[in-house]
Amino acid sequence: MPDPIQGVNTAVPFNMTSGGRYTAPQTAASPTPQSSTDFSIDSADVSDLVALLRSIAETSDSIPGVDLVRVATLQQAVQSGTVPADPQQIAQSIMELEALLG
Repeated sequence: MPDPIQGVNTAVPFNMTSGGRYTAPQTAASPTPQSSTDFSIDSADVSDLVALLRSIAETSDSIPGVDLVRVATLQQAVQSGTVPADPQQIAQSIMELEALLG
């Protein structure tokens, strides 16, 4: 199957520099850079992304898991009618949630 993006050779992998930046490999069709900083325009700095992902992982680890037994018990109680539903409280909770999201 031909490459849908003209001028991109997917058979040649990208190179990663010691500074964590990706650079395109040199080919006959690629222009020769004048200095090592010429790739800074096309490179990606992933240090901010790594820090963000680390923060997300730490936050998600601190959230307690779902107690599936308790959820199933509550679902069964609601379906059987042994837990009375308060429409006013449900509406209030929905409005509070919408305020947080909006």
